[in-house]
Amino acid sequence: MDTEYLKSHLGACLTECLAEVCEKRPHDPIEYIAQWLYKHTENLKFKQQQEAEARQLKREHYEYQLELERQEARRLEAERLKEEEEQRLKSMQPEPTPEITEKQTKDLSQLPGAPNLPTVVEGEEPPEPVAVTVEGAEETPPKDGDAIAEENGETHEGDAEEHDGGEEPAEEAAAEEEGEEE
Repeated sequence: MDTEYLKSHLGACLTECLAEVCEKRPHDPIEYIAQWLYKHTENLKFKQQQEAEARQLKREHYEYQLELERQEARRLEAERLKEEEEQRLKSMQPEPTPEITEKQTKDLSQLPGAPNLPTVVEGEEPPEPVAVTVEGAEETPPKDGDAIAEENGETHEGDAEEHDGGEEPAEEAAAEEEGEEE
């Protein structure tokens, strides 16, 4: 039973250690075996740590590849949705009507059932009258409604002339004189 335990747990490492002791023939073989066993346990821990790191690296690489695939799938989906949106917008826009040239118009008007209307020529608009002041600077004439009111001597509300406190407008003075004569 003890031999089985030693074979299963210490068999390989003890045979290596004893083979090295025989080969090197150290001055203190027991101390050498003790130090070799300490170093062996450190080496095993280091090897296990490296294996764990390698597994972690492999797992992270796999997850990174999955993430790249997801990003590519999202990018393709976004492009597809963009194309569908552009097609939907195109289908909603009316087809542009081609401009009809003068020749096409003449051809269409000669078809049976087309109305026989004379061609209308657009004339130029008359230029606006410009009033000239004494100094030669141009001045635009007043609008039609204002010009008629000014010719008739009418004024608009708020346009009443201001007068000094001592002077009265002519109409009020005439009304007062008539009142005094009676």
